[in-house]
Amino acid sequence: MKKVKYLAMLLAAGMFAACSDNLEDAGAGNAGGTTPSTTEGYVRVAINMPTTSGGMSRVNDTGEETTTGAGDDYVHLEDGIANEYKITDGIIVFFKETRTGDPLPASNPDVNATFESAYTLTLGQPQDDPTAQVTERVVTVSEAPMVDATKGEALYALVILNVPSTVTVDANTHGLTITNNGKSTVLTDKSTLSAFKEALKNQQLSTYIGDNKDKFTMLNAPLSTVAGSDALAMSNPAAKTLVPVTVYKTENEALSNDAARIYVERVVAKVTLTGFKDGKIAVKDNNGAYEGDEVALDGWLLNVTNKSTKLVRDVAGYKAATETGSWLAAATSATNNITRFAGTEVIPVNFEDTPTNYYRIYWAEDGNYSSVTNVDSEFNTYYTDQDPASGNVTPTDADWNKNTADNATDATDHALYCLENTMAVSDQKQNQTTSVVLKTTYKTKFGNQTTASAQDFFLCGESPLKYPAETNISTGTENQYVKDIVTFVRESANEVLAEGSQIGESDLSLKKTGEEITADAGIYDSLEKLKELFTLTNENDTKWDAIWNQVGTIRYYKGGINYYYAARIRHFNDAETPWNDGESYGIQHLGRYGVVRNNWYEVNVNSISGPGEPVITKPGDNPDDENEGYIRAEINVLSWAKRSQNVDL
Repeated sequence: MKKVKYLAMLLAAGMFAACSDNLEDAGAGNAGGTTPSTTEGYVRVAINMPTTSGGMSRVNDTGEETTTGAGDDYVHLEDGIANEYKITDGIIVFFKETRTGDPLPASNPDVNATFESAYTLTLGQPQDDPTAQVTERVVTVSEAPMVDATKGEALYALVILNVPSTVTVDANTHGLTITNNGKSTVLTDKSTLSAFKEALKNQQLSTYIGDNKDKFTMLNAPLSTVAGSDALAMSNPAAKTLVPVTVYKTENEALSNDAARIYVERVVAKVTLTGFKDGKIAVKDNNGAYEGDEVALDGWLLNVTNKSTKLVRDVAGYKAATETGSWLAAATSATNNITRFAGTEVIPVNFEDTPTNYYRIYWAEDGNYSSVTNVDSEFNTYYTDQDPASGNVTPTDADWNKNTADNATDATDHALYCLENTMAVSDQKQNQTTSVVLKTTYKTKFGNQTTASAQDFFLCGESPLKYPAETNISTGTENQYVKDIVTFVRESANEVLAEGSQIGESDLSLKKTGEEITADAGIYDSLEKLKELFTLTNENDTKWDAIWNQVGTIRYYKGGINYYYAARIRHFNDAETPWNDGESYGIQHLGRYGVVRNNWYEVNVNSISGPGEPVITKPGDNPDDENEGYIRAEINVLSWAKRSQNVDL
C-alpha cells in the first residue's frame, strides 16, 4: 500500500493579535512616535513560523492526532528542525490598489494592486506559539507608504523572509529589483504581484536554503476562501496572497493596534528517507531466488529536480471549475475529487467580530508546469553514462546523502531539499518527475557460500535467476558446481547451434585484465554490447546470433553495486487521485505526482524483493504510473505538510 502524508510549512505574519501584546516589539527607528514624512507611516506585523502537519489527506489538516481509518492513517503536526524556521532577515513589499466608481468594483489586489515600495524589516526574537499551525512568531513594526482611503486607495503587503540573492532592496529609494538568470528587473508603479510569479531560470538550491541549510526563503502563502470539506463551495473558490494592512501615522499608534496576519511558507520542498535503521535490509523474496541476500545503503539522492522556481507560489488553476485551466474542472469519465486542493483547518485572517477564515491550498504551478521544451536543460538529472560506456554518473559526480532519518537527531533529520516541481496531467512523466534514487551494495551468496557478500553477478533476460562471475563454486554436493555466467551463456547458445558448430568449453570467456572483468557494470542490451562483455574464439556471426537470441539482455552487477528508483514522489494519495492499471491520465489525476513547496515528503522503504539496476538508468518519457516496480515504499507528506510514501523494492 502506498500512503501519502503532507509536510506543508506555513509561517504567519501578523498572527493572533489578541496575544501579540506579550510579544517583543522591534521599533522602526522612530521611538518618539512622530511621523517621518507626510508620505510615510507605520504598519505592524507579526511573523509566525509554521508547524508541519501530516496525514493521509491534506484536507484533514487540523493538527489533531486522530485515527480515521486502518493502520497509521492519521494527521499530526511537526515543527521540523530549528534551522528550517530560523529567520535572519526580511523584507516587506507594499502594493497599492486604487478603486474608483459608484459602487466601487470588487477588490482584487493579487491582480490589480501595483508595486509601491519595499522596506527592510527589523525582526525581534521569536517566541513559541501555542497554536497547532504555528511554531514561533515575531512581531515587528515597519515604515510604510501612506494611502488615502477617501480616494479608494488600499495597501497590501508581501513578506519575504531570509531574502534570497535574487531580490534586493534600495534602502534610499525603497525600490526592489528581481534578478532572473543574470537579468535584473526593477519593479515600477506598473508592476503587480505577477512579477513574483515569473519563472526564475537556472537557480541554485543554496540560494533558497543557504549554504549551510539554515536560511530558508519564505514568502506569503496563497490561501483559499473556502474549505476543502465543501465540494459545492469549491466549485467557485478564490485564492488570496497579498494581505491588507493598515497604515498608522506614528509608530506608537501602530504598536497599540492589531498586527496584520500574514502567513508565509518556505520556497522549497523537503524529502527524508527511512527504512535503513541498521544500514541494510534483508531481501524478502517469495520465490526463493534471492533468499539470504541483503541490501546495504551507500547513499541516496533526489533525481529530476527542477532548475527553475517562482518566488511566490502560483495557484493560477485554483479558480472556478468552468474557467479554462481550472484544477477543479469536471472529469470526463470519472469523479474529480476537488476537495483535495484545500485544507479544512481554519486560518483566521482578521480580528473582526465575524472573522474571515481562510484555508491552505495544496497544489501549485511551477515555472515549467506545462511548458517543458528540453528535459535535459530544465532538470537536474543523474544517470549512468553507457553510450559510450564510461560507467560514470553524469552530468556530474553525484553527491550521495549517506544518512537517513532513521538516525535523526534534534539538530538534523538528514533531509534533502529541492525546488518545487509540479506538472500538468499530460506531463506526469518519469523524466519530469522528482524521484528518490538509492545507491546500494547488493550482497548475495551462491551454492555453499554461508555469508552474503558483495561480488560480481549477472541477470539474464527476464529471468530472476542470478549467475556468478566466479567459476567452480560448490553447491555443497561433491563435484557439483553453481552454473556461472559463462557456462550459462555457452550452454544456452549451444541449444540452437548444430553439432560441430557449437561453442567449445574454452571458446567463451569474460573479458578480463588479470582477474578483473574489464567491462563496466551496466545493461548490455544489444549484440554489439554483449561483445564488450565476452571474448569468443573461433567466432562467427552464427554463434554470436545464437548467444543474443538465446540469452538476450544481460545485467552486470560489478562488485554488487546496485541502484533503485525508490519512488517517483507522490503528492496526492491513492484515495484522492485513484488510478487503475492501464488507465489514461485525466484531470482527476492532477497532482498525483509532484513536489510542492513547503511540503515534506517522507519515503519509507518497507521491503526489497530483489536486485534493482546495475546503473542509474536515464528516466524516459513513460507515464509515472507503471504496473510493476522494484521498490515498495510509502510516501508521507508532512504539513511543514508531511507526506509519507512506503516503497517495496
